[in-house]
Amino acid sequence: MNEYLSIPEVFAIGGSWLATKAQIANKDWSAITAQVKEALAKAAQA
Repeated sequence: MNEYLSIPEVFAIGGSWLATKAQIANKDWSAITAQVKEALAKAAQA
């Protein structure tokens, strides 16, 4: 993710890796939120 974000022309990314189908089906919003926050923290380092 960070390698991709380091390309000057890339300003955003998205992906199904942010939440599993099971997490969505089980409405496990706290786990999804934690995963997204972790991804945002890593992206900020790019």
